[in-house]
Amino acid sequence: DLMLHTRPRTYSWQDWKDRVFAPSTTEPPYGLTDVEEDFNWTRTPSEHEQQHRFVHAYDRGASYPSAIAGLELPIGDPVHHTEPVPFNPKTPGYWLIEVPEPDEWRMPYVLNPRGLKFHEPKWVTTPRLERAIALGYEPTILQAVIWPDHGRILNNWYQRFRDAASALDPADPEQNAVLKQIKVVRSSGIGLIGSETYLKGRTGYSPERRFHIVAKASSNIVHALAGIGEKTGRWPVAVLTDTVLYLSDDPDPATAWPGDPKKY
Repeated sequence: DLMLHTRPRTYSWQDWKDRVFAPSTTEPPYGLTDVEEDFNWTRTPSEHEQQHRFVHAYDRGASYPSAIAGLELPIGDPVHHTEPVPFNPKTPGYWLIEVPEPDEWRMPYVLNPRGLKFHEPKWVTTPRLERAIALGYEPTILQAVIWPDHGRILNNWYQRFRDAASALDPADPEQNAVLKQIKVVRSSGIGLIGSETYLKGRTGYSPERRFHIVAKASSNIVHALAGIGEKTGRWPVAVLTDTVLYLSDDPDPATAWPGDPKKY
């Protein structure tokens, strides 16, 4: 309901409801869910890392909603290209690629967030492929299912939560209760749009939008981890969804945080 309520003025109400939020009839291609999942990754610490005494877990707050900012999301029906097409990071889509071997063992691989064994090409969404290319990978594109019609249709929805979180004081019990409810609504909302059980065939059903949001959230995490690793030489030993684990000899998680203090 809030997604519908936060309609940009560039859309008429009829167009917004009947076209932009018409229930999707596009079935995700076979194998897509092997890749479009949250991180579930660990690695064996190096000999040096094994000498550390503490493990600190850092949770990236509002990982999914913040991924929506500026994200182009599919509208309507896609076009299936059965031959290779050039990659366009501004176009939402599913891309069938040959997944290259990872070249960095110290952080999760954006094209294989669960560390599975791939024996065939895999489908990925635009944000995940965009991040892989930015990291220097050159996957071969075999096919594409892309949406010519797209837009930043959930920006206002995201901004409503962002503004509320900025305005509310977590130290105040009543305001903190609202903050907790906000988290429930935003998390459930993103899950709900891809739910066959609760929304399929109804206004707003769009698993492709959920897949793109998940992929963008994963891509943002990988971008942050790579930046921290290259700058400090500190790398995670595990990532579960949006929780990142680092080893340290410092018992204080705040001072042990290897990233930008402003982003602690």
